[in-house]
Amino acid sequence: MKKIGNTAFVFPVGDENTFFPVEISAPTSSSDAFMTTYFSKPQYIGSNLDSSLYRVSSCNYWKIERIVGASNVNVKLYWDSMGCGLFDTLNMTVANWDGSKWKNLGYSQILGDPNIGSIKNASSVNTYGYFSIAELKTSLAPSCSLGFTRSLPPDFFGFNGSNTIDVDQTLNTGIQTWADILAFNPPFVQDKKITLMRIPAGTLGNFSDWRTGWPKLEKDLPYNWDYDKFNYRKLNDGAGNELQDVANNLNLIGARPIFMWNVLTSKFLYEVASVYRAHEVNLPVKYIELGNEFYLEDEYYKQVFPSVGDYVSFVENLISDYNQLAIPGFNLIEWAVVGSDYSQASGGRRKLWTESLLNLLPSNTEVDAIVVHDYIGSGVPLDANTGCTDILANQSIKKYFNKIFKEGETLKATEINKLSLANSNKFLNNELEMWITEFNNLDYENAYIGTWAHGLFNVGMALKYLESEEITKVVSHTMASDGVFGNIFESECGFSGIKCHGTLPSTQCPSDFTTNKGEFTALGNALNQFALATKDAVTATQLDFSSDVLPIIINANEPLNPELYGWMFTKGNGDVEF
Repeated sequence: MKKIGNTAFVFPVGDENTFFPVEISAPTSSSDAFMTTYFSKPQYIGSNLDSSLYRVSSCNYWKIERIVGASNVNVKLYWDSMGCGLFDTLNMTVANWDGSKWKNLGYSQILGDPNIGSIKNASSVNTYGYFSIAELKTSLAPSCSLGFTRSLPPDFFGFNGSNTIDVDQTLNTGIQTWADILAFNPPFVQDKKITLMRIPAGTLGNFSDWRTGWPKLEKDLPYNWDYDKFNYRKLNDGAGNELQDVANNLNLIGARPIFMWNVLTSKFLYEVASVYRAHEVNLPVKYIELGNEFYLEDEYYKQVFPSVGDYVSFVENLISDYNQLAIPGFNLIEWAVVGSDYSQASGGRRKLWTESLLNLLPSNTEVDAIVVHDYIGSGVPLDANTGCTDILANQSIKKYFNKIFKEGETLKATEINKLSLANSNKFLNNELEMWITEFNNLDYENAYIGTWAHGLFNVGMALKYLESEEITKVVSHTMASDGVFGNIFESECGFSGIKCHGTLPSTQCPSDFTTNKGEFTALGNALNQFALATKDAVTATQLDFSSDVLPIIINANEPLNPELYGWMFTKGNGDVEF
């Protein structure tokens, strides 16, 4: 297409049913003429590059010819998602073939995102011909400075441990899965990285019998309740998960338990007896969590704790009664109570739970921490045909990782901020901590679940928690399970519950994705590195790459988040890990 004149102009060019315009700035003479062509194919013009360039586009380019005149103009190259796509706009530039190599023309403006946008060169063009979008080289060792530093408590990271056992489907008895862990994953035991194990954990904790480690028999439930979870009814033989078994297992990895007391379906003195039994088997009792997720709209939860005020009165009386027992050696308990995450879409009970809890707890409370469970979705749109996220879309994975920072900031602005204000204004002599005792990317339609991206997502969540000193415990959900929740596979069918990997239906065991009991999942492989870094660390220092690395650009409505994000951990002996 040819254009004559001294005004700026957008050439509406395209190829192969795609539309990739190119714009030139105003020439100086009214008689100047330019012609452009777009090619939707790889370029074979040349492979030599400026030293500053890493590569040029492998699937499209433009030809801009100055037919008449001597004007030098700026060019703006456009793209959209219908043709040759971009991974991201980071490190993009405009390149021009000067006859012997692709020359870096720099960029003065980038608009849009990888789905649709434009890039304008920085310096006027004096050699016309072929143009392309290119990628700049980046330093393999970017510089950084040390930022915010916080202290780390001795017991900081761990797993939920309710699934340390399996059920023999024939004999209906408990089987220790630790034998499989020892056989397939000896480093998990030998390296002793995690410092915490939450037991029994999750919803099970509201129905568990500590004497067996299994759910209470249905006939022993209060108020003539029955179970709506079939697996809670299943086991009749309560062997294999008693506190002695728990002690044996935790001794293998050197972890300290967070005991979750059953305050829904058990009695106070019955739970107190577990402290004496723990003493008999040499299990330390330092951390006790009083229940699980009572903010949910569960009829059983609401029957026992109709309001936050009922729960607060209950825990205050329970802690007072326990302290009056003055059990030798077990009077320095750190008590944690149920808090909630923040969700604008949640009902009032959940949305207002933490704020009401902090308002109702007395200023001299013996409570030490509130518990928050942090489950966030991927933020990636679903494909209309498959009902799953598109794992092949480069823009999707950027949105996916961006969700870590976006939701992390939301948590800081809501529940963490509420706690911080309460500590400043009310709990002056006993500031409350926040324990994250469950977290994960919970999105069954997410095709990244179970992959390396899922693992990095969870590590990103764990690292983001470090930015808030109120958070003193981080516990992944869970130790042994499937590829969705587990750090360690509990069976050979670890992907049977994941419907968006192109495997067999979720009710079957995918023959093309078999797993080994005891081996790390993608989640476990990634969080194992976090556990290694935090083990024995006394401080964590955020690394600031902002002077050397551009932020990730999603679109104009999203916050700018770093391309690189990391922390330095200093051990008690002076060693550091990153």
